[in-house]
Amino acid sequence: MDDAKNLFNDPIDYQAIEEMWRHQHENTRMPFGKHKGTPITKVPTPYLAWLRARLHEREEEEGSPLFQAVEYEWEARFGEDSR
Repeated sequence: MDDAKNLFNDPIDYQAIEEMWRHQHENTRMPFGKHKGTPITKVPTPYLAWLRARLHEREEEEGSPLFQAVEYEWEARFGEDSR
């Protein structure tokens, strides 16, 4: 019971969470297409924009690791307001 209590009383380390997300998305690679095997961080911007648009058209993709990686990379390139 003490472990559960400590879990909720400990401050949240947002920096560690951000680092975990960044690491995960930097290691995500394109699973298909012209840039198959290329890290998301190295995909050319026009292709990333095309992919992002296609993923947004398909609601079932919204929770996928690829969708999240593309969104994270888009935000890294263009800022939070670009969503």
